[in-house]
Amino acid sequence: MVHAILAVLRIIGIVLLIILCALMALLCLILFVPLQYRVSVKYKDGDNEVLQKAQITWLFHLLSVREKYENGHFCYELRLFGKKLHGKGSGARHRGPSEHKKSKPASVNADGGTGESGPDNAAGTPGTSSRFAQTSGSNAASWKKNSSSEDLTERTGFFRETADKRTGFFRKAANRWTGFFRKAADFLTGIIPVLFDILCALFDGADRVEDKISSFREKTEPFISENARDSYAMILARLKNLLYHYRIRKAEGYIRYGFDNPALTGKAAGILYLLLPADSEKFDIKPDFQEKGLDVNAVWRGHIRLNHLAAALLSLFIKKQFREFLKGIKHRGGNRNG
Repeated sequence: MVHAILAVLRIIGIVLLIILCALMALLCLILFVPLQYRVSVKYKDGDNEVLQKAQITWLFHLLSVREKYENGHFCYELRLFGKKLHGKGSGARHRGPSEHKKSKPASVNADGGTGESGPDNAAGTPGTSSRFAQTSGSNAASWKKNSSSEDLTERTGFFRETADKRTGFFRKAANRWTGFFRKAADFLTGIIPVLFDILCALFDGADRVEDKISSFREKTEPFISENARDSYAMILARLKNLLYHYRIRKAEGYIRYGFDNPALTGKAAGILYLLLPADSEKFDIKPDFQEKGLDVNAVWRGHIRLNHLAAALLSLFIKKQFREFLKGIKHRGGNRNG
């Protein structure tokens, strides 16, 4: 009996260990496998044509997000295992059955001619049957194209519904994390009416002005306190670190530009050379000191690792000042709702 219990416990322990190892492997993949991003821009002054593309891929294109902007038309798509889960503004538009031209085939006589009247048809024009066969083949091809378009639309709707169900959990998690930014936005939108009331109260008496000022101070206290200033400094330091790790790693192509003032053109060239990444041997900066214009045909590449973001958030939350800063904002939001 004891051996049976130990065997069951051993099996349970092995299963739990396998699950734990799988979760650890998944966590390592999410944190340390980088998100590869690629941004390309093509623009020429005078042509009024803009083409911009962006792509983010993860784990050998297991998950990919593509975006495209061309002459005012914007589209994007999300793919998982090569299957399109969500998208907007696809370039190709499916034609409906009503948009296809209705072609009425002519009747064929026994001698191979058409049923239309005329001297040629009366004698039986050769080759009419072959033309009728071509017309029938084109009608069959258009019907097949319409059927495939309807099937593609149904499959796209199915994948879209599946993606909405799968991403429901992540949307809820994102809504929880956006509480802080929502409260900050409420604070900013609440400042304007208070300032307007203060201006109106200037004409009603000094007592009302002092009340409005004290109310304004109470509302802004969580954002201008000493903990808030320390938190802003910590957030800014983490943002600089993230920008360093997420910077552009490789650049290709060229940029040709020019301003009315040649001195401004030279200063812009110096700034652009400072911003160039280390791997930019195939990227050219061509300042034009004679004519004003802009011509861009460039590609920028880089990668993003989530472990840097996780480390930045963890280093913020272990600071007592930052926790008190968030607590003050939360307490202010609770009092306002109450």
